[in-house]
Amino acid sequence: MTLNKNQYEVVIIGGGIVGCATSYFLAKQGVRSLILEKDTVAGHASGFALGGLNPLGGFGIPGLLSEFSLKSFDLHTDIYQELFENTGIDTEYDTHLHITLAMSDQESDAIKNKLKWQQTVNKFNVEWKSKDDILAIEPRISPNIIGGSIIQNVATVDPYKNTLAFLMGAEKLGSQIKYTEVISVNLEKEGYYRIKTKSDNLIAEKVVFAMGPWTQFTKEWTGIDLPVEPLRGQILKMKIDGPPLTYVSWGSNYIVTKSDDLIWLGTTEERVGFNEKTTNDARKSMLDSVISLFPYLLDAQVVGHTACLRPLSLDGLPILGPIKEFENLIVSTGGGRKGILYGPLMGKLTSELITGTNIDIDISMLTPNRVFEYSQESDNDPFRF
Repeated sequence: MTLNKNQYEVVIIGGGIVGCATSYFLAKQGVRSLILEKDTVAGHASGFALGGLNPLGGFGIPGLLSEFSLKSFDLHTDIYQELFENTGIDTEYDTHLHITLAMSDQESDAIKNKLKWQQTVNKFNVEWKSKDDILAIEPRISPNIIGGSIIQNVATVDPYKNTLAFLMGAEKLGSQIKYTEVISVNLEKEGYYRIKTKSDNLIAEKVVFAMGPWTQFTKEWTGIDLPVEPLRGQILKMKIDGPPLTYVSWGSNYIVTKSDDLIWLGTTEERVGFNEKTTNDARKSMLDSVISLFPYLLDAQVVGHTACLRPLSLDGLPILGPIKEFENLIVSTGGGRKGILYGPLMGKLTSELITGTNIDIDISMLTPNRVFEYSQESDNDPFRF
């Protein structure tokens, strides 16, 4: 198809980290794309998440997502300097020590079981530590712990700056973004897609759905049910004098001092639909939990409270690949709580699917054409970070 005005080789719907990374990696291969975003870049989970990059924990790790998670971390490590050189944006990639606390014998056993695999990954030094060892590292932790593990050389990144760097890098290579809402996407008999928005009618050879939990609404356009839903996560930002805290996690919660010199405390896991409001109940629950472990924070000032909607698939795995009923239509979503870790690799793989580039990792388990079955394990894993 000869491209004219309002005709594009690739249209990406969604301006979060996956959509912007897809555009960037396409541009590096010489393919200019158009991103369509109805709100703002990284205006939802991609801009409000913590940005933790721990490839050694979470649903499907060890297991189906082990290689995917490690490659995701490697890509972050490899690309942050490139993004800075290309755009001038410091994504604040920073390595740190990660402490995981055990509050009961059951949690201790769960952490030690994960250690068996974690210690086989050479680039990270992972050890079990006694209560006294943990308190020697961070004496502000309550002594009411059994012990825990430490992982060296995991990282964090600023998710908003990371997303923005991918977008700016793509734009510098000729890609574009339009801020408008998509009304419909239709596959025409000629083999191209007609995309109706609130401001334009566009034509695309290839389309990417990278809309986070909003990807579920594409059923209205394709008739295909993509079982991804919003999982609300709330974060508190606290201020108190004292040395910065390294990353400490317990159960599904975490705490860390970030580059803004604030202590970030998270997070909740709430199935409340597309409700991005913060709640007093969540605030109280998170504060009660953290003060029981860090009593000195009783005097901390809460200076921020945010919420975002993370895309969670029915079986807990990302959704990545072409829809077999629709030629040149690719879905890329479902990173859940690890969306910032997975986002750049999902974008890179999406770009490779579009261009037919050889992919060096098995992603067959992520296909949108799979039979989705609810995974109770993804809900009951006490260490989902």
